[in-house]
Amino acid sequence: MRTITWMDTTMTCARCGSVGLEEGFIDDGRSGQVAWFQGERKVGMFGITKRSGPQRPVLAYQCPQCSHLELFTGPPD
Repeated sequence: MRTITWMDTTMTCARCGSVGLEEGFIDDGRSGQVAWFQGERKVGMFGITKRSGPQRPVLAYQCPQCSHLELFTGPPD
């Protein structure tokens, strides 16, 4: 686990109110990194998404009480 210094790590679950979400990750099955891209999704040849513009990594946190999943964007790469 990496230390997050840019946001409060004692987050509260939006669903049940428990404190202390657990950090994890979402694996796309290929590169192991999921990213958020700014703007509208554009599809190119063969149905492949064109990746352009600013992007940020997606950070995932799970509530240990109710299993609710919270997703946030991290700082720019």
